[in-house]
Amino acid sequence: MSPVYFNPYLIPIILVIGTFLWLIASAILAGVQRIVKHRDECVLKRMLIDRGLSVAEIERVVHATSFETTLW
Repeated sequence: MSPVYFNPYLIPIILVIGTFLWLIASAILAGVQRIVKHRDECVLKRMLIDRGLSVAEIERVVHATSFETTLW
C-alpha cells in the first residue's frame, strides 16, 4: 500500500478543490460587498432625509456617489 502523498492524483485533486474553494469565497465576498454597499446607501439616504433635502436632491446625490465595483 502506497502512502497518500505518493498518489499521482493528489495534485489535480488539490487544484480542483482549491478552485472550488476560491469560487465559493469570491461569491461570499461579492455578496457581503453588495450588502455593505446597500447598507451604506440606506444610511446616506437617511442622513439626507434628516437634513431635509428634497427627493430630487437625494436622487442626484445617490446617483453621483454610486459606482459599480467587482471582485473579478
